[in-house]
Amino acid sequence: MPAENHTVNPSFNITAPDTDASRHLLVFVAKQGLSFVVFNKELQQFTGVSVYHFSSTWPAQAAENAILQILNEESFVQQVFSKTDIIWCTEQSIITPQSFFSRDNCSEMLQLVYGDAGNWKVQSELLIGHNAYNVYRVDQMTATIFTSKFKTAVQTHQSSLLVNMAAGKEDILYCIFYPGAVTVLLRKNNQLQLVKDFEFNSPQDAAYHLLNVCQRFGMDAAETTVTAAGMIDESSNLYKEVYKYFSGITFTELPDGFTYTEEIKTYPAHYFSHLFATAACVL
Repeated sequence: MPAENHTVNPSFNITAPDTDASRHLLVFVAKQGLSFVVFNKELQQFTGVSVYHFSSTWPAQAAENAILQILNEESFVQQVFSKTDIIWCTEQSIITPQSFFSRDNCSEMLQLVYGDAGNWKVQSELLIGHNAYNVYRVDQMTATIFTSKFKTAVQTHQSSLLVNMAAGKEDILYCIFYPGAVTVLLRKNNQLQLVKDFEFNSPQDAAYHLLNVCQRFGMDAAETTVTAAGMIDESSNLYKEVYKYFSGITFTELPDGFTYTEEIKTYPAHYFSHLFATAACVL
């Protein structure tokens, strides 16, 4: 039986007239969907953002078809940019101390943690200043689609960039919420403890994952503030469930040092702040 096709429309699509030769495209690839960000280097301004969400119930072939559809139809993709970055927001990532890193053992390391089913492209990145490597893998077919479409793109994993997020804060529980998933960064006493993705089916599941992270690393949830970005609102059941157990939830702001088009600023800042903050790490 042929794979079911799904028409995919952006959840958010913000564009501004901009043909400057210095524009930079950033493509965020996650199991939960795709996001595109456009940055005008000359103006130091974020001028566009487009976000697509995928259903967690889609089989792999349906998600692949959706990616191909988006890459063929998304207006940003059809334009010319001075530089393109692909940022992999995939869950199968391990940060390992440099002293334990061996390029020959990367695949085996990932198989030990995540299993050996599937066809994967394994990559690794040195985390400068952290004496560590990020070892990760991406579905081979997905990798082929994107590297064929963006032949000169620079590739980075989201976790490699998140380790420097809010570096001035000694303690932080930073969470990027997606539909049905959350990426968690925990820093304690200015030491990185965890960067990990968790999937969830309910707000209760999401709260459990955050509480479990706190318990594992000796942090009192009742005295910990969740710093939140992404798809979460004060009126949502997700917000209310997480708020029960933590001292508070603060939403991230748009990163300083840049300007933003007026339409971007009409949305809550935390919807896109994680995209812009991550993009800032590679600009």
